[in-house]
Amino acid sequence: MQIFTQEVTGSGKTDVGCNRSNNEDSHIVDNDYDLWIVADGMGGHAGGEVASKMAVNTVHAEITNTNDCKEAIRKAHDSILQKAENSPDLNGMGTTIVILRIIDGNYEITWVGDSRCYLHRNGQLICLSKDHSYLQKLIDLGKIKTEAEILDFPAKNIITQAVGIDDGELKIDEICGKAKHGDRFLLCSDGLSDVVDNKKIEEIISSADLQSCSEKLINEALNLHGNDNITAIVTEYRRKLKEGVIYDFAGLVCFVTLLIIFAMFFSV
Repeated sequence: MQIFTQEVTGSGKTDVGCNRSNNEDSHIVDNDYDLWIVADGMGGHAGGEVASKMAVNTVHAEITNTNDCKEAIRKAHDSILQKAENSPDLNGMGTTIVILRIIDGNYEITWVGDSRCYLHRNGQLICLSKDHSYLQKLIDLGKIKTEAEILDFPAKNIITQAVGIDDGELKIDEICGKAKHGDRFLLCSDGLSDVVDNKKIEEIISSADLQSCSEKLINEALNLHGNDNITAIVTEYRRKLKEGVIYDFAGLVCFVTLLIIFAMFFSV
């Protein structure tokens, strides 16, 4: 019998950034369904906004019906391609996406592009997702090695996969694991990860209360003159005893105590 249940709460925020006039990022926080999504659109003034909104809305609807994150992304991919085909002014639009689900204590992260998911556990910050980007290819080849080189790289915005871009077969990556009590997850667009280093992200996530985490992360990016749109969602996983379990346990203790008393009495 399972005596624990999960309690996961997320809080998200987005900002247009220092130099943009519109926000091409979209996000969804669904604490009731334990589902969180961030998308970062591209493709011109209107196209990026359309693509990211279509992606998060389509994925949210599909996952709540089918529970299949990869299939939901494929559905969004096809819908965006169809929309662009029917609207020439939206031609070339696309979006990144990163999805977090936590079911029965197991996390599932699915992504396309360079929007990221981080895990903060036991004082350590780990990036669970791996960017589909030109920069990541150079890192894999060993040509870029330090965090300073990564932060200073001039072409961080070049991605190799995007939802809604017809460039061969869409690559969707996924990673799963067991959540632990006290874990915090960060979903973010590159407007945050490109300008705020891991040390500062870890510092904010570990010290701020959940409701203010996203705002403090975004403010840090703005203080560093973040030019891009910035989106962050922070979720916290906790385990608690199911209702009624503590009373069942107390009753069991009383019953065992009475048995011991009777045993002692009859053995005298």
